[in-house]
Amino acid sequence: MLAHFTTLVALVTSEPTYDPNEIELQTVNFEAQLLTLQGLNNTVTNAWTTISNARLERNHILYHPETGMLAVAQESKNYTRSVFGATAPQTKQLTAIRYHKIKS
Repeated sequence: MLAHFTTLVALVTSEPTYDPNEIELQTVNFEAQLLTLQGLNNTVTNAWTTISNARLERNHILYHPETGMLAVAQESKNYTRSVFGATAPQTKQLTAIRYHKIKS
């Protein structure tokens, strides 16, 4: 949308006969709106980069095959099973906790 609006403003600005009476349709206001949209577009781009990096970090913390929370939880279940046995109440209590990896 920003690229299209930029093209529109360039077209209107280059046309010497374009001189509307309405204030909101004058080229000065178009250029001001274009600067506002560029600033907002940059803000969105920066926010998207930040959230994307945060999601990558979250996925690393949760799903890393060796140090992720899911791997640690599975190892805890395995350890409890080996120490107390498969039918022990402690093992049943831990195996009742369900978790799964969310597809990204």
